[in-house]
Amino acid sequence: MATSKNLTPSGNGGRRLSFWNNDPFESLHDDMDRLFSRYLTPSLLHRPSALLGSDMSAQNYAQMDVRESDEAIDIKVDVPGMDVDDINVTLTDKTLLTIRGERKTESEEKLKDFYRVERAYGSFLRRIDLPAEVDENKIDASVKRGVLSLHLPKTAQAKAHEKKIKIKAS
Repeated sequence: MATSKNLTPSGNGGRRLSFWNNDPFESLHDDMDRLFSRYLTPSLLHRPSALLGSDMSAQNYAQMDVRESDEAIDIKVDVPGMDVDDINVTLTDKTLLTIRGERKTESEEKLKDFYRVERAYGSFLRRIDLPAEVDENKIDASVKRGVLSLHLPKTAQAKAHEKKIKIKAS
């Protein structure tokens, strides 16, 4: 007896509903289609913040670079147009770094027959689990040309914990 499929259109993007067919690959295929259509559409590929959840918009997402050396962890965060007072950096338990910022910009333009006021507000929060303990007394933080730079020297204990593993050739 042939299997029967319901091909009635529905609100699921025109995909067929398989009530009587127990083909596991068809179900997997449908799940993969939903995953790719939701997360890998061209508009989302150009907005990394879209994959992070609805609470972070593209304009509020602070781009960040993290580099680790034997001696320290260096972090650079884009904070264009922000004052030092608008940025808050905290370290918890020598390994959890939290960077918060709030943008507040306002521009006003008055001409003879033209008046324009624009305001933009937004905040961001970035938390980084550091790969090693850092010396909180030697942290250096500065902002230059819209980039927050953090230099976090590792503690002596963190440097001592690192052990090179010898690899044998077979």
